[in-house]
Amino acid sequence: MQNKQKWVIISAGSAMAIMIAAGVIVWDQRDIPQRKPLFLPGVYTCVAQNEFCRIADTLTIRRMNVEEDNYAVTRTSCFTRIRTGKDGPPEYQQQKWTGHYVFGKYRLVSEDGADTVWFYPKKNRVSKASFYYEKIE
Repeated sequence: MQNKQKWVIISAGSAMAIMIAAGVIVWDQRDIPQRKPLFLPGVYTCVAQNEFCRIADTLTIRRMNVEEDNYAVTRTSCFTRIRTGKDGPPEYQQQKWTGHYVFGKYRLVSEDGADTVWFYPKKNRVSKASFYYEKIE
């Protein structure tokens, strides 16, 4: 009888260990939504200059809803023409659009597909076209 109890205890222990291992595997493989980047929303700036013009650009990215990956993007630009070594009057422009963040591709795409902002999490910066923006806020 004692030998039979030993085998029952060993069997129960083995079954419990297998169930725990299976639970850990299932827990590890579950479909977790990817973590939201905590530092994507913010204010990013870029200044570019050549012999013909100077551009001061600001991207303001704000999360619209905590549960979703929708963002409001405002791009404010100041364009100054340079002629014969003198600055012309500044020209201002502002664009607003909303977009959805695509996690696997690290990009924020506008709803109409016309604008895309690339996100570089390791460098904490974004780019739009050939402009690279550094986060200031």
